[in-house]
Amino acid sequence: MASPPPTPRSPARRTRRPSALLIVGFACAVAILVEVGAITGCFGLAGWHWGSQGPTAPDLNPYGERILAITGNTTYFGPIHGYFPSLDDTNLCGPKCPELPRQWPSDGILPAEVGVFFYYNVTNTANILVNLSQPVVSTSGPVSTLFFLETFCCYTTTDPPYVELIDSAIPASPGLEFGLEGYAYTTEPLPTVVSGGYTLYVNFTSN
Repeated sequence: MASPPPTPRSPARRTRRPSALLIVGFACAVAILVEVGAITGCFGLAGWHWGSQGPTAPDLNPYGERILAITGNTTYFGPIHGYFPSLDDTNLCGPKCPELPRQWPSDGILPAEVGVFFYYNVTNTANILVNLSQPVVSTSGPVSTLFFLETFCCYTTTDPPYVELIDSAIPASPGLEFGLEGYAYTTEPLPTVVSGGYTLYVNFTSN
């Protein structure tokens, strides 16, 4: 955090009272300095602002790349398949895509990030209890591991929304409907791509 420039050190107090001639001379000198300062833009500090000035956040999206789609897909293990239809080859970003990722500056602990939030609903159409894994993300373009993904569970009619970070599989009883919140982000600058943006592939497994 920048500090205001230090003020000049005050001269030592004189031990004797100055004469009237010295006082007049001093006043004239001050008047001249003030006038010169006004003409030259306050002694060269016209563009200087008092107060704190935080560090400039890095531009993590210098080419203005957008998120074109967030595609969900599920790998099923076990005798039945396709019971999470909203996660199979669907765009979890919905009408928000293409979306320009938002940038968050560093808070002094976490580094600066660029990323997107997205929300989607999940329904277990199977007639048995199944487990849905926490998803992993891969990214189109030159760096498939560019983005990281955090997923928060769950919005239902009985639970508060999106308060729990998923770190294990979600048990889904028959007919259960719930909502998930995803946050895909990176701390690295987004390289430019010919497609004009990135597709995120969000992959689940279930058994």
